[in-house]
Amino acid sequence: MVHATAYVGQYDASYPKLRGDIRQNLAVILMLLCCSHHLLTQHILTQVICYYINRYSDEADIERFAKHRAAARSLAGSIRRSLSKPARTLTKEFCGRWDAI
Repeated sequence: MVHATAYVGQYDASYPKLRGDIRQNLAVILMLLCCSHHLLTQHILTQVICYYINRYSDEADIERFAKHRAAARSLAGSIRRSLSKPARTLTKEFCGRWDAI
């Protein structure tokens, strides 16, 4: 911080000083993207929904859906590979299947 009072603060906006904070924020955002991808593909766009899309949509919509789904899968994979080991572990635990006893 450049200067601060009890009520307000002015942060130093120089990149070298904020680099660590920026990287931490980016890592959290990327982990949330991986978790969101899991929720979207496993709990919202279920096999039943995909069946209905393929069955009742016209050919252009089916192709667009397949293209976007493949792009999202590829992007989620590259994001996962770029994460640190603890971040990958957290997203893996979030995306894991849990069996009830």
